[in-house]
Amino acid sequence: MTSRELLEKLQALDVEISAEGDRIRCNAPAGVLTPELKEEMSRRKPEILAYLRAVSITKSSLVPIQPKGSRPPFVGIGGHNGDVFCYVRIAHSMGEEQPFYALQPPGLEGECAPLTRITDLAAHYAGKLREALPEGAYYLGGYCAGGVVATRQRRTSS
Repeated sequence: MTSRELLEKLQALDVEISAEGDRIRCNAPAGVLTPELKEEMSRRKPEILAYLRAVSITKSSLVPIQPKGSRPPFVGIGGHNGDVFCYVRIAHSMGEEQPFYALQPPGLEGECAPLTRITDLAAHYAGKLREALPEGAYYLGGYCAGGVVATRQRRTSS
């Protein structure tokens, strides 16, 4: 189960979840938070906190996972399921001097129809990168299908 799937499951169970500093706050109907769910939430705490913080900052495709630092930013493109929170641990392991962003596909939150072609995703992402990082100079990579989109994006933004 991905972090996104876990959060969707919690939402379906009427669990309200929020971040308060480095803590996760939950408001859940009695008996809903089973020991298994609590363990999964504990295991995924860094990803859940990053997601909650990113959602509070932006509804954009560009998700700031670790926005601080002076190096050229690394931008990771989500895999086939759109989950960008697979990057949280690697972003944190790179340290506070390495900015780390991720691009998630439009349509995940139901705000628009999802894009279905790699070239359309690459063009969408190239536009979002130009908006957010107009000075350029960033590293681009991807996980799973995100690697294919990253390769295509490099070609379309040149």
